[in-house]
Amino acid sequence: MALIDDIGTVRYEGALQHKESDAEDIWLGVEWDDPKRGKHSGTVEGFEYFKSAVEKGGSLIRRNKVEFGTDLMKSLQKRYFKNEKAWLEALSKIKEGVRVEDEIESLKQRQVESESARREISIELDEDAYFKTSKNKEKIQVEFYGFLDIWQKINDLQNLKHLSLCGQQISSVQSENVGNLLANLVELSLENNLLWSWQQVSDMAHCFPHLEVLSLSGNRLACQDLDPAKFFPKLTRTILVNMNLCWRDASAVLPLFRETAELILCQNRLSDCANFQPGAFLQNLRFLNLENNQIADFAQINSLGKEMPKLEKLNLSLNKLKEFFISQDNFLTLTNLSLEQNEFRDFKFVDNL
Repeated sequence: MALIDDIGTVRYEGALQHKESDAEDIWLGVEWDDPKRGKHSGTVEGFEYFKSAVEKGGSLIRRNKVEFGTDLMKSLQKRYFKNEKAWLEALSKIKEGVRVEDEIESLKQRQVESESARREISIELDEDAYFKTSKNKEKIQVEFYGFLDIWQKINDLQNLKHLSLCGQQISSVQSENVGNLLANLVELSLENNLLWSWQQVSDMAHCFPHLEVLSLSGNRLACQDLDPAKFFPKLTRTILVNMNLCWRDASAVLPLFRETAELILCQNRLSDCANFQPGAFLQNLRFLNLENNQIADFAQINSLGKEMPKLEKLNLSLNKLKEFFISQDNFLTLTNLSLEQNEFRDFKFVDNL
């Protein structure tokens, strides 16, 4: 859920218990992503509504004051389509099997009948346009495209390969429609939205069979039992930054990304390495980034080496490591190692490397 620019997870829903209030008022107990936004830990005047992981990381808010997000399709329409009629026409034509390019061309033909429409889709050259370059001010020829030209370039949905919908308060995904429209995506960024369950991600796996890059950073997803048959078959780069992940949860969801070669897990809670559950889902991993995870014991990280037989690059910067060693039977393919800004007592381990 979101309150203006503040984002949090609902931990309680119901009436106030610590004092009398209007029976029709529904209150939410919210644990904020930014704990500085909160006022208490979930307990008010002796009554515990929920438990915030951080002291003073929660609040009680009337339900009618918050927003619970929108669907991915609606967000796509709002961000990239300025004309609702054209959006609906494009959707209907796709469902009927008509190519989007044909529908756009038809729309152009109808609008070029007026002089204003001709000006809107024409290309104008500005001979007086200047752009400041790194060397000097340089005169270049600039082409200004009309609205329909831009619309055609961006909104050929069935051939769209790169899509970014960051910070759009997306909380749901209608997998059937999304799969029909965006089946050829190779890169998708859904950072800082309101997705709430890993099941939603699992459902997206069959929608995007060609997806190679996926970023879910900044979402807070509840861990659930997932169908092991569902995974992203071509995903090579997975970005899961600042998602409040621990190794116990990561072990349950990483099978979704079993083909990935690059895994970014910065700014999570991956210091509980003992809770990692081994499985054949990191076999293709070549780069692992564990920056800023409060990791203090490398012995536990060392045990992960056998699970990643192809790992070449490992980033452990911005953690709390005091000692470091690699046993001879782990990380056999490792060629690049980053250990900046830890808490090492000495650097004798460098000789062992």
